[in-house]
Amino acid sequence: MRSFAVNCGVGAFFALATSTGCYTGIDPDANATGIYLSGDGGDAGDDASDDPTLAVPAPARVQLRRMTRAQYGASLVELLGPQVELPTALEPDLVVDLFASVGATESIMSDLGTEQLEAAARDVAEQVVVDPGWRSEIVGCDANAAGCIEQFIPTFGRRALRRSLDDAERSRYQALAADVEALRGDRWEAVEAVMTAMLASPSFLYVVELGEPDPDDDQRLRFTSLEMATRLSLAVWGSGPDEELLAAGEAGELTDPEAIEAQVERMLADPRARRGLGRFFAEWLGLDVLDGLTKDAGIFPQADAALFQSMRGQVERMVDEAVFEGGTLTELIAGRETFVDARLADLYGVPAPASVDAQGFGRVTLPEQGGRRGILGTGAFLAS
Repeated sequence: MRSFAVNCGVGAFFALATSTGCYTGIDPDANATGIYLSGDGGDAGDDASDDPTLAVPAPARVQLRRMTRAQYGASLVELLGPQVELPTALEPDLVVDLFASVGATESIMSDLGTEQLEAAARDVAEQVVVDPGWRSEIVGCDANAAGCIEQFIPTFGRRALRRSLDDAERSRYQALAADVEALRGDRWEAVEAVMTAMLASPSFLYVVELGEPDPDDDQRLRFTSLEMATRLSLAVWGSGPDEELLAAGEAGELTDPEAIEAQVERMLADPRARRGLGRFFAEWLGLDVLDGLTKDAGIFPQADAALFQSMRGQVERMVDEAVFEGGTLTELIAGRETFVDARLADLYGVPAPASVDAQGFGRVTLPEQGGRRGILGTGAFLAS
């Protein structure tokens, strides 16, 4: 039997990618909710068939959405390296139905939020450019060398904007670099200005999906191959596409379900999938609540911030085991195998694990006679 990682991981994301691969239904008979109707919707009565014809769902309309804070931060790390100090003075995500990615389709950028993102772009660009070694790694050449900035603009722009720049965009960024160099007399400051502009661009901050005609249904649009590349990377990794995925998108390969499945298989084997799917489960299970949770110390003397972080760490390891290490959904929900550190071992009344990881967590088996089972029996679930 294949592991839960493949069954649920690839299955879920392949279904997500392909079942939402078309959108903007324009059937004139669709009702206001966007659901296609069959019949008048009335009571079928006693003579109704046991096998009724189901209504065909209309593809949902896609909305412009901003990257979530987690996606924004992960994308900066992918572009600039793990040493980047991520901005913290940003507007919080709007969470709708548990998920920031859902709220991102409904949130509206305030003037303050716009200023904060512009300041963040300036800050991270400056971090890179003031460090000679770091800037050489990111830019790939000496800014003072002939042709370096002209080479940097399309290369970095393609990675940041998740697509190749068009001629007009390249010209605008080259003009910006020339203006800054003329004003400041420093080609590295010109690089910093270009990087700032790209990282503050709506094309970086927002996910734009315009689609293309679906050859199988002239009443629909489908995601373009390049749009699918970004859609997959944000879903699985929580950041922008890598070179292989971007190249597949630009080559038009990602309108083929088999090519999409192959990419998802590859992406799930990448360590970045733990970050992206970890964020999904954290939102689904409400783990972020633990970060600011407080309890009455008189009633719950053990309940401090450190214990709540231990609770979070337990659930994160349980999910990781189920999704990536060959576990099962049954074990995740109702299993006796779990992970604890010293704090949780004391709370649960079990011996501390003999072997632990760098954060002090180890595997234990909960007592059979106890009522604590699976993820529903964790302190994280019960406390929040």
